[in-house]
Amino acid sequence: MLSLDEYVGHKIRALRESRSVKPEKIAAYLSISLDRYAALELGRRPVSARHLFDLSTYFEMPITYFFAGHRSNEHAADSNDMRRARSDQTDDSASK
Repeated sequence: MLSLDEYVGHKIRALRESRSVKPEKIAAYLSISLDRYAALELGRRPVSARHLFDLSTYFEMPITYFFAGHRSNEHAADSNDMRRARSDQTDDSASK
């Protein structure tokens, strides 16, 4: 399974290629070097929140697009369900 950084990088590359945009153009848009941009696409460097925001704006896609389908989303959903269940148990105990 791909790490989250690799997965996001692959999504960025796939989106860029689907729109026939050269990597040099995106690197310039993000104000970073082509080498640094290449490292983002390869998942060798994490993408900052600022760059994700800028990419979602450039491609007119929601930020969630870059994470959709990664297994860590399932883990996050499971964690939220567990937190909710604990909270419900605490609420039930307090009302008795």
